[in-house]
Amino acid sequence: MDNRPGPIVGKPPTRRWRVKTLFVVLLAVGIGLVPALQSNAQVVIKSGDGRIVKRLSNSVSTYGARALSYTRNGRVSPLPMRLIRGVHPVLRVRVNGGRNLDVLLDTGANRTFVPPGIFGERRGQKFIRVQTLCFENDTCFEGPMVSVTPTNYSQKRRGYYNGLLGVDLLRHTGLTIDYKNRRVFLGHDAGVAAGEAAIRTRFYMDGKTWRPHAKMTMGTVDFPGTLLDTGSSFTRLTPTMMSKLDRVPATAYRELAFSAHGTRGSEILYLGNVCIDNTACVPGILGQRGNWSAIGATFFRNFLTTFDFQNLRLTLRPYGASWIPPMSAMQRLGLQLDILDAANIVFVEVGSPAALADIRKGAELHQINGRSIQELGYLGAHEILEDADLSSFDISIRNAKGKARTVRLTARRRETPSR
Repeated sequence: MDNRPGPIVGKPPTRRWRVKTLFVVLLAVGIGLVPALQSNAQVVIKSGDGRIVKRLSNSVSTYGARALSYTRNGRVSPLPMRLIRGVHPVLRVRVNGGRNLDVLLDTGANRTFVPPGIFGERRGQKFIRVQTLCFENDTCFEGPMVSVTPTNYSQKRRGYYNGLLGVDLLRHTGLTIDYKNRRVFLGHDAGVAAGEAAIRTRFYMDGKTWRPHAKMTMGTVDFPGTLLDTGSSFTRLTPTMMSKLDRVPATAYRELAFSAHGTRGSEILYLGNVCIDNTACVPGILGQRGNWSAIGATFFRNFLTTFDFQNLRLTLRPYGASWIPPMSAMQRLGLQLDILDAANIVFVEVGSPAALADIRKGAELHQINGRSIQELGYLGAHEILEDADLSSFDISIRNAKGKARTVRLTARRRETPSR
């Protein structure tokens, strides 16, 4: 069939007619877009009992919108949290009333991400509107726009990171992360006492991505404009920052770093005293060389951490010296799994328990303590390997030549007080 256009019949349109037609078409399109733009601008937060507690507009900056502490029976309702690799706070959310996703709480992400291909987006589409995004206490966002751009942290598979809960939504609710008790509160200030008196400091939201930033101090050197990033595993220093330090930090170990879009080798460092705005300080935390700077989870996990986005205030309640942050599977066993497929062993540290058991990079992991890696996934595997109540593990693997065997690994103790 020939689909080429046929000849033009009649007189060609005059210039005045073309102008009038263009004006009418643009007016019609504009009128049609108005309700679409208005509908795209509304985000509703619903409480557990179904009440609409806040209607927000994305058409203007709303980082200072009033956020509430959602309560049940007069008390703040906590959300259970998984702590992966000792640093990543992971929440379960329910999207569109049915699909459960395990998402990373990431104040360093300016957008919320869900896995591509499961909510009906068209090919090449970068953002979609979901009907609802609900937490386990039934507090919901209605109608938020989320990104479906593929990342390492937005996989479809159960047992893996299924998305990022970014600051675009978190700034409307406020956020408290309780690393020690593995729970999260929505609201500006959960009001939960922990350890010593609260330390309060300020942060600002940058005008481009609306992510939280503050001044970081190491020794005598200030680094203003550092990202406050709960999704970053480590406190990160750029080469320029490293060159300004009074001394070069010692190397703790090496591992692979999984960013949103790639993987690379990474040097993990013992940092000195790290402070936010010279008010909240932690000595001896783990850091990382990187091409962008951040105060990450190795800092925040020493505190009950509250982001008050309404008042641009960060509240940190120290857990105290008795709090020992959990070690990652890499620190305990020298074993690192692929973030996209936990059956793949992608890194083995020289001299580690895994290396001494002759486990090599490229080996295929089948079971941990009798449980299938296919059942556990990446998140479940780390929860077992990082369980402080377990000190030995039976690991079933198949090497690159296809030979299967089971080895027992004994976790090493923390040799240096790294936090």
